[in-house]
Amino acid sequence: MITRRMEEYRFLRRETIFRKGDPSDSLYALKEGLVKLVASSEKGAGTILYILRPTDIFGELLLVEERRPFNALAVTDVLAGVLPQKDFIELLSEISRFRLNFIRILSRRLAQVEKGVTEFSHTRSYQRLAKILFQICGEHGEETPGGVLLRLSLTHADLAEMIGTTRETVTNQLNHFRRMGLVWAHRRHLVVNRRRMADYVQSEGIWRNGEVLGLAKSA
Repeated sequence: MITRRMEEYRFLRRETIFRKGDPSDSLYALKEGLVKLVASSEKGAGTILYILRPTDIFGELLLVEERRPFNALAVTDVLAGVLPQKDFIELLSEISRFRLNFIRILSRRLAQVEKGVTEFSHTRSYQRLAKILFQICGEHGEETPGGVLLRLSLTHADLAEMIGTTRETVTNQLNHFRRMGLVWAHRRHLVVNRRRMADYVQSEGIWRNGEVLGLAKSA
């Protein structure tokens, strides 16, 4: 029933899926590729809130926001299912499991946002960089004999947007991490020594209950 009401759309790498200020008129379900959600300030500065993977949904604030609060950009070529707002509201009313799963998603993301805000105010940029690199290892990493290859082609500017700092700061911190043997470059990708990075993250006090604290995630 849900699939029949969804239309599939393809977006090319670096294409804008929706912009801040566009009408919040549909829900997206990511089927193929990667999407990043970017919040932009009045001065034009951007912060990457989250990188979405297949099976993730985004644009779910359509029930409370008339306009999109963020930009959604295709990191790779993307295939997404799009559910119009009218159909989405009808499905929430008709299918209890659909309704419950949506509430769970919102609750999980709200918890992540609250944790992220607290953590952001109590950690330094190099700690946030170490944590996000470790997180990307688990979500987008490929194990190789030399370490974990980060399959995302992230620039220093992208990493800066993810942790709320400047590109120059990220460059300096990555150089420091290279000297420590935590990361190194392989063509256009970063390789992370997961074990050493885990030890470093733990030593810096940004490890709780055996897991790296998550960044704020919202859509």
